[in-house]
Amino acid sequence: MLNIRLRKLFAFSVLAVGLVSSAYMSHREMLLIEADAIKRFNAVCDQISLKIEERLGAYALILRGGKALFAASVNVDREEWKDYVDNLSASGTVQGIQGIGYAVLIQPDELAAHERRVRAEGFPGYAVKPPGQRDLYSSIVFLEPFDPRNQRAFGYDMYSEPVRRQAMEAARDSGEPVLSCKVQLLQENGQDVQPGTLMYVPVYTNDRPITTLEERRQAIIGWTYSLYRMNNLLMGILGDAAQADMPINLEVYDSAISAENLLYDSMPQRNADPQELLYTLQTMKIYGREWRLVFTGAAKEVVNYGPAWIILAGGILVSGLIFWAILLLQMRSAALVTTRQLTEELRLREALLKESEFRWKYAIEGSGDGLWDMDVEQSTLFYSDAFQRLLGFSHHDMGNHLDDWLQRVHPDDIDALRAVIDSVREGRQSNFENEHRVLTQSGSYEWMLCRATSVNYDEEGHVKRIIGTLSLITHRKELEAQIRELAFYDPLTGLANRRLLDDRLAQLLLQLQRIGHYAAIMVFDLDRFKALNDAHGHAAGDQLLRDVARRIQHGVRASDTVARFGGDEFVILLSDVGADEDQARSSAHKIAENIRIKLSEA
Repeated sequence: MLNIRLRKLFAFSVLAVGLVSSAYMSHREMLLIEADAIKRFNAVCDQISLKIEERLGAYALILRGGKALFAASVNVDREEWKDYVDNLSASGTVQGIQGIGYAVLIQPDELAAHERRVRAEGFPGYAVKPPGQRDLYSSIVFLEPFDPRNQRAFGYDMYSEPVRRQAMEAARDSGEPVLSCKVQLLQENGQDVQPGTLMYVPVYTNDRPITTLEERRQAIIGWTYSLYRMNNLLMGILGDAAQADMPINLEVYDSAISAENLLYDSMPQRNADPQELLYTLQTMKIYGREWRLVFTGAAKEVVNYGPAWIILAGGILVSGLIFWAILLLQMRSAALVTTRQLTEELRLREALLKESEFRWKYAIEGSGDGLWDMDVEQSTLFYSDAFQRLLGFSHHDMGNHLDDWLQRVHPDDIDALRAVIDSVREGRQSNFENEHRVLTQSGSYEWMLCRATSVNYDEEGHVKRIIGTLSLITHRKELEAQIRELAFYDPLTGLANRRLLDDRLAQLLLQLQRIGHYAAIMVFDLDRFKALNDAHGHAAGDQLLRDVARRIQHGVRASDTVARFGGDEFVILLSDVGADEDQARSSAHKIAENIRIKLSEA
């Protein structure tokens, strides 16, 4: 009897151990699932923050391009500004912006003349608003798109409003882009009213220094600026990026977290239990402001406890089977029970190992960036599959020595990259970022952003291991080149603008001084162009300007420069037309006649 009781006690003990073990493994799996959900949640939050920073950086670059347009032109007119913004719109770089404009600074004694000048441009009702005596005025004179909503701000003196004035003065004094505090935009019409903010970039006169604070205050002539309705801005930036992985709510506050500082709430009607929320707070210091980004997500929509419940149910089932097997097989079944327990434990460990490997691969491959891991002592590297795909290689096709990578770097970039890698290897710095071009398997160079940090050290503090990532940034570099292109060429005709014309004229004068030859300059405009433009619209006028530009280029030599000087005015710079005045005059007349023939062709 005692032996039977001991056997039953043993069987029940095994059952109890199995149930406790199942509960423990299920709880442990729940903790792992929750940790993975938090990790994915934080990764998506970081991605959203990066998108906001990148998009606002692109907007700041657009305004800097507008500033460069003023620096490159003697007088930017309304058509030039419209062409500049239209080209940006065509390239898809101004999504989410309510408008891009220019506000001019006006002295009190210049106010009346300014208003007469704008009225003469076809706006008889124009006046700087609000009216009244002030020490300084500003006026929004350019704003594209010039639609009915934006026309409400035409002529508005932003400098008269304290919040906008604070941002304008900060941009003026620093010379850098500055965001304003939360404002209500003039464009709001009472329907779907949204919080707004503005970004300003100062524009200085070209003939004054701007080194010191006082010099910048004396040289300021206006501001390029863009305005954003926050809901439109952030929905344009985010799209479905965050929702593709998990539902996340984003709240954006200007400085302190309070209702009056709320700039954006992606789900204002939500009503979630605070105990069920994932939460993280990020502070973004951007263009003179501190934005608080509050991310929340419903845990029940993110966390799937299914695997944990399967482990618990499986554990209970296995424990029950073992219990009955012990009762039926008595002492002989003990060995079988032990074998099954060991087998189950091994299976669980293998499953956890595979799951861990899967998560690691998902995290690396899902980001789209390449991963590299360097053994500093051996100068050997491990490359992820994504790294090799960025360079056009298949798995294991690329050598694992550092030189196998560096020999593909563009000759102009190799020294800088090698220098920062050596600096981290030698312990002079712990991490680096470097942009460089890499020769891909297809034979073309692609721009890459390389980030790396040292992660392992020996007992003497020497670096043993460096881990880094490689990101493709060719599109971003092309966009930067496009912005620089807009600063030197007329966006409508593709001809040189005033800034490039001045540069080529200066070079030509130096060349002529050396060889003692003559050059010539031709200036002409189109008769009755304004009447044609008014009668047939801007599209017809633009087409005429492009056709005239093409014909002029066909009528001059390859060494000559054709520039659009503004509106319907063109300048032709003829280089080296002769060694004496008579020869130069004859050559210039021949070229002028050739241009006249080209312009008169059907």
